[in-house]
Amino acid sequence: MDGYRVVGARDRGVGRVVGVEDDFVIVELGRFRRVRRPVPLAFAHPDDSAKVVRITVPRHDLDRAPRVRTVVDAAAAAAHYGLAAR
Repeated sequence: MDGYRVVGARDRGVGRVVGVEDDFVIVELGRFRRVRRPVPLAFAHPDDSAKVVRITVPRHDLDRAPRVRTVVDAAAAAAHYGLAAR
């Protein structure tokens, strides 16, 4: 999935996939001030023929997700998306 374009609602471009770590797709957002955010694999649906990943996460939730600097903080990311074990 590396390099795939990430699209959200109404096929609007969101960013690019820069990796997959644990159970998360790492999405790079922004054109000039790039930032990386995790998206759970459960919310990412790849289309290999079009080299696109469609996500079912609203953009504002993605923007508020924990930043990925070197590795994913899986616990913080899961908690953000409501997937944390209770």
